[in-house]
Formats: sequence, structure tokens, C-alpha cells
Amino acid sequence: MADTTPKFDPITRLQQIAATIEESGADIFDAPATAVHYINCAIKEIERLRKERDEARLQTGRILNEIDELIQERDEARVGCALAWAKDEFVPSDRVIEDAAIKIARENGWDCFKDNP
Repeated sequence: MADTTPKFDPITRLQQIAATIEESGADIFDAPATAVHYINCAIKEIERLRKERDEARLQTGRILNEIDELIQERDEARVGCALAWAKDEFVPSDRVIEDAAIKIARENGWDCFKDNP
């Protein structure tokens, strides 16, 4: 789903407001220096939060990749276990063993045979 929210950059707008206050003096605000200070603090906080968000996104991506790798390793191990159990229980025929392994996996609630219905 595409983000349809208009892109508004608060930092740019706050910088414009701060510059306007500095240029116009006290006629508009009671304490322009105070207003400028708070605007600059807001800008720094927004920049810090953006950096933190971007770092969190990178970390999340790394974690998701690791999860995918672990799921693949788990599924490979489950396939091996199911095939080994099937070989112990049935006549050694590749198709019979694979069918039995799929059945064993399903009985254990495993979805490691994703390519087989």
C-alpha cells in the first residue's frame, strides 16, 4: 500500500520560521531569541529521531534476513528428520519415503515441504 501522505519537512519549515523571527525582531514575538532557541532544539530532535529511525530500519532488515535464514535451516533439518523417520518405517522407495516424510512433517505441524501440496 503506497503512502499517500504529503511529504512535509518540518526541519525546513522550522528553519524558515527561525530565520524570519531573527530577521524581524521582537515586533512579532515577545522573545524572539527564546523562540529561535526552541525551534533549533526541535530541529535537532527531529534530526536525532530520523537518524534513530533509519538505524532501526537497518537493524530490522538484518534481523529479518537472519530469521529467513534460520527458517530455511530449520526446514532443511525438519525435511531430513522426516525423511529419516520415513525410511525407518517404510519400504525403501524414493516416492513412498517422500510421501511418508510429508505425512510425518504434517503430523508434527511442520511446513517444511512447502513445494509439495
